[in-house]
Amino acid sequence: MLRRTRLVLLLVLFAVFCMTPLASAEYRAVKAADVADLSCLLSSNYPCWWPGLPEYQTIQYRKIGPAPWRSTMSIIDEHVGTHFDAPCHWIPALSSGLPHATIYGEVTAEKVPVWQFAGEACVIDVSDILDQAPNGKSPIITKAMVQKWESKNRSLGPGDVAIFRGGYDDKYYKPFPEGTRLLAEPFEGKAPVFPAPDAACIEYIVSKGVWNIAIDSPSMGPAPGAPETHFAGLGAGAIYTEMLINCGGLPPTGAFFIFLPPKFEGASGGPGRALAITNKALAADLINAAKQQKIVELSVIDGPGWPDYWPGAGVGNYSYMHLVAPFAKYTSALGPYFTQTHIFDAHIGTHFDPPAHFLPDPGFDNNKYGDWTKGVLKDFEKKYGKRGESNVYSADYPLHQMMGPAQVVDVTHLVGTTSPKDWPRSPAITVADIKKHEELYGPIQAGDVVLFKSGWSDMYYKKAPNPNGVANALNGKIEGWPSPTPEAVLYLAKKGVKCVGCDGASMGAVTGKEAVQTHWAGLTQGMNYVEFLVNLGTLPAKGAFFIWGPLKEEGVIGGVGRAVGILP
Repeated sequence: MLRRTRLVLLLVLFAVFCMTPLASAEYRAVKAADVADLSCLLSSNYPCWWPGLPEYQTIQYRKIGPAPWRSTMSIIDEHVGTHFDAPCHWIPALSSGLPHATIYGEVTAEKVPVWQFAGEACVIDVSDILDQAPNGKSPIITKAMVQKWESKNRSLGPGDVAIFRGGYDDKYYKPFPEGTRLLAEPFEGKAPVFPAPDAACIEYIVSKGVWNIAIDSPSMGPAPGAPETHFAGLGAGAIYTEMLINCGGLPPTGAFFIFLPPKFEGASGGPGRALAITNKALAADLINAAKQQKIVELSVIDGPGWPDYWPGAGVGNYSYMHLVAPFAKYTSALGPYFTQTHIFDAHIGTHFDPPAHFLPDPGFDNNKYGDWTKGVLKDFEKKYGKRGESNVYSADYPLHQMMGPAQVVDVTHLVGTTSPKDWPRSPAITVADIKKHEELYGPIQAGDVVLFKSGWSDMYYKKAPNPNGVANALNGKIEGWPSPTPEAVLYLAKKGVKCVGCDGASMGAVTGKEAVQTHWAGLTQGMNYVEFLVNLGTLPAKGAFFIWGPLKEEGVIGGVGRAVGILP
C-alpha cells in the first residue's frame, strides 16, 4: 500500500512538473556600464599602423547633397590598430617547403572558427615590467609570471583567453607627434620597446589548451625574439589578439571577451573590435556558452570574387568596391611573415549604418539636396515627421547598443510574393509581421536586437562566376530582398530597440524612395542597422544573444565588422 501511495505521489509530482513552465536562463539586455571597449581608435592622426607598412587612411568620397547618403573608403593593412594574427601570418603552408611550416599555415583569417575569438578573459597583470628594459629592447613576460598568476587565481584552461595587461598602449597610444613613442622611437633605440612574452611563455600557455592569447602591446613578439614567439603560438594553431587598450578595468577572471574582425578571405589576420562584457551574470552565461562552442557565424566572407560591394543599377554605377594587394609574404625583405593591404568602402559585406550614413550634419541646408531627394524628403516629413541630423559616425556609436537578446522575426513567408512585372521591388516587412512574432514569442523589449530572417543572403551570396544577386535585384531580374517599411522600424524604435539587422543587402528596399525613407526613419531615432547578415536560420526565434562589432574608425560613415549569435 505504501509503495502504491508513493507511486501515486510521484505521478502527481511529475504531472505538476510537466505543467509548470521550466525556468530557463535568458540573456539579459546590456547597459553601457556592462561593456568595456578594448579597441584603439583607427585614425591617421594616431600610430595605428606599423612603420614600414602602408599608412592607414580614409577618404570620404561621397557627401550628402545632392544624394541622400554619404560614405568613406579605407586603406588598411591587416595588422593595423587592434587586430589579430591568424596562424598564416607567420606560418607558411606545409606544402610550401619553407622553414617553420605547419598544418596551421593553411589557416587564413576566414578559416579561424568563430568560437576561437571568444572566452573568459584571464587578465595577467605584468604592468610592473613596463619600460623596465634598455632602449630598443622589450621587457620579457615569462612562464613564471603566468604561473604566479595561476597560483593567485586558477589554472588556465580550454575556453580561456589569456590577456597580458602591461599598460603600454594606454600610456603611449597618443595622437602624433606624441604618438611616435609607441613604435618609432623604441625601434630607433630611443626608448624601451613594449612588454611581450618569450617563446617558452607562449608554449606553456598553449599547453594548457588556450587558443587565443591577447596583449595590450602593439605585438605579441618582443624585440628581439619576435619570430620565435610568433612561431611558438601560431605554429600550434593559436591566434594572437594584439594592441588592446583599457584592460586595466577588467577583473583577473570573470569577464567575457570577444574579438570581432571582418571575415576577410585569404587574409593573414585583420583589424577588428575587441570588447569585454563585465556584468557578472551575463558574462557567466556567455562564458559558459563559449566553452561549449555555442557561437554561430552570422557574417559573410569579404573579398574579391564575392559580391560584397554595392553594384548599383545599370552599368558602371557600382561603389563600395573591395580591392586587395599583397604586401609581404614570408620571403620578402620586410620579414618572414605575410600581410596584405585592403581598400574598401565602409559598406561592404556584413556592415552597419550609424545615423550619419543617411542623416546630414547639424545645420545642413536641405536645398543642397537634388530635386529627387527633395521630393522624397517632402513626402517623408509629411508622413513621419522631421528627418533628423547627426554626426554620429562609426567610432561614436555606443557599443552596448550593438548587442543584446536576439528576437529573430521570420519573414520567409514574404519571399516570392511580388510579381515580376513590378520588379525591381522588395516585399515589405510590416508592423503586422512583427506583431505576429510577438504573439508567438512575447513582446519585444527595450534592449533587444531585432533580426529579420528572410534567407535572402543564404540564397544569393555566392562567389563569382555565380550571378550577383544584388545586381540582379536592383536591375529587376529577380525579386528584391524583404525590407521593413518606415512604420515597422518606427514601431521598434518606440519599444526601445536600437539595433536592427537583416539578411538582405540593405535595410532599405531595392527601390530608391522606399530605401531612403526606411533609413531616415530608424536612423533619425538613433537606431543602427546591421546589414547583409547570413545564417539567421541557425538562431532560435528567441533566446540567443547577438553581438555586432564594427571597426572603430574615426570619421567613417558606416563600418565593416563581424556579427555573431550566441546560442542559449
